[in-house]
Amino acid sequence: MGRRPSKISPDLVVGMKAAGVPLNKIAEALDASTGIITGVLNREPGSREHIAELREKLKGIKMVHAHAVEGRIWERLKKEVGAPAPDDPGKWIGGEARDVDAISRSLLAMEKIQAGVSGEGAASGAPPPPTSADLSNLIQILVNAP
Repeated sequence: MGRRPSKISPDLVVGMKAAGVPLNKIAEALDASTGIITGVLNREPGSREHIAELREKLKGIKMVHAHAVEGRIWERLKKEVGAPAPDDPGKWIGGEARDVDAISRSLLAMEKIQAGVSGEGAASGAPPPPTSADLSNLIQILVNAP
């Protein structure tokens, strides 16, 4: 580990910590030990408050981005799920199953982001993530939606 504490930007360390980068990864990225990184954080006045403030700002940014794309992801899922073929209602015209799966996973990830940002996932009694049966039911609801 080559860097000296005086050569490490406290703002950079605070920013990385606020973004959720673990101490060992910050130390690795800045070519320092975790002890040095901890020392930089401890010597920086108000670093804990600044980290908390930055995390709140990041939550807002994440929520804005999540809401901005969520509608488009739902529309893409509807397109991939498709519709019954006009000549054979038992046959579906739509995308590939792997695309439906990938888009469904994107929606689940989006939900996790929003729950994490809003603090819903922090409760000990948080509901478990949806199962594949839940996703199948959701897809059926989407297919039958007007």
